[in-house]
Amino acid sequence: MVMYLTKEEEKMLNGEYGRAEQLAIRTIVKVGEALGATKLIEVRHVHVSGISYFNIGDAGLEFIRDLARYDAKVKVFSTLNPLAFDLDLGVNESKNVEFVKKQLEIINYLLDMGFTPSFTCTPYVIRRPKLGEHLSWAESSAVAYANTVYGARTNREGGPLALLSALIGRTYYAGVHVIENRRPRVLIDVKVKVRSVGEAGLLGYIVGDLSKHRIPYIRGVNYFTNTMVKSFCAALATSSSLPMCIIEGISPETHLLDEGLLEEKIIVDEALIKEYIDKLPINVRAPNTFFIGCPHVSILDLEHVVNLLMPERLRCIVSMNRFTYWYLNITGIMSYLQRKGINIVKDTCIVVSPYLATDIVSNSMKAVYYVDRMHHKKVKLYLQ
Repeated sequence: MVMYLTKEEEKMLNGEYGRAEQLAIRTIVKVGEALGATKLIEVRHVHVSGISYFNIGDAGLEFIRDLARYDAKVKVFSTLNPLAFDLDLGVNESKNVEFVKKQLEIINYLLDMGFTPSFTCTPYVIRRPKLGEHLSWAESSAVAYANTVYGARTNREGGPLALLSALIGRTYYAGVHVIENRRPRVLIDVKVKVRSVGEAGLLGYIVGDLSKHRIPYIRGVNYFTNTMVKSFCAALATSSSLPMCIIEGISPETHLLDEGLLEEKIIVDEALIKEYIDKLPINVRAPNTFFIGCPHVSILDLEHVVNLLMPERLRCIVSMNRFTYWYLNITGIMSYLQRKGINIVKDTCIVVSPYLATDIVSNSMKAVYYVDRMHHKKVKLYLQ
């Protein structure tokens, strides 16, 4: 498949705007052609994942370092995922000087390129996407949320490709950027009452696992709160490669449902829920640390967080973006939460940090999944 380029894009490809843009557009064109795209499209917002040195290691650092040598600069509004530690709190450098040095090197390169220091997995809190707007995002939970809740259009990109999109302000026109590819292929009929954020995450995990690569249309959860939808989308993207779903009563694109295109109808009942619960990690008998913030907690989530934690009497870690953190400081809410024994961190998340030193219980199905597999800590999903 040969891709059509505008005159401006041809100049980029020929290196007239520098080596960084040439490398970026050359790579994106190759990926697009492999996926059947015949053109590039402009994007309004890029979000890059994989900026934690814990995740990308020396290979990722060298990739970013090379772009910096070519004087790479972003062309559109571009945000960043969490890194390995809170930049203001820092870590004990005497224990791992080299790790800290390399993490800070990554961040400095990206900020010099013009990225906004958001350090959050919820970029839609920093800038709300618009219906039909093209994005290039690389955080799976954010991709699912942007497509599902806002009707924006972004594929589930890898961190390096999203970074390259930021340098040219474009991505390939394929995948769910194309309306026809956003049509549901499986109908999920939820016949149980989902009562908590933890249960919403479990349901999202089930839907993703059963749908696989097919976009699902979900009925029966139109009463979900914003926090529940976030948990659902994050878990959906954890158990599948899906970039989106359509939720009746919540998503703006329910009109895309064509029942003639459906390949399967699935009923989620109590028996199916129990089947998945029986597979969950349940080896934390008396956890002493509660983790909330995967995806990052927003101001809208705070009432839920406080109500959830007060009866538990557990050590608690809450992760959030730095803008929410600053708001809590200004309003005095931070000191109230700290008096209640809640430890709040920004810029990071235990999933992408090497400094998790304890077993956890969490209401995030995504956190439970990745902490179990990446950190080999004992975990438990909190369903109440």
